[in-house]
Amino acid sequence: MLAELATAIELADLTDRQRKCLRLVYGYGFDEKEAARVLGFARNTVNVHINNACTKIADVYESWAWRGEGYDFLYIETEETE
Repeated sequence: MLAELATAIELADLTDRQRKCLRLVYGYGFDEKEAARVLGFARNTVNVHINNACTKIADVYESWAWRGEGYDFLYIETEETE
């Protein structure tokens, strides 16, 4: 699944700022305030870049789903879920 996420990120056509924000927050575990300080942005700007990046990545997954590509998550009923 991580390889699929990396591919989705590459195909999402992210801006350099979006990539940097994602890397700091999700890669290095910074909170938005810390990432903003490092990048010289307002905290809200980091939030906007992350939200826009996530939307673009989600669009890639949606495109794959419409074409029947990528992982397909199925709900499988077991004794524990009955």
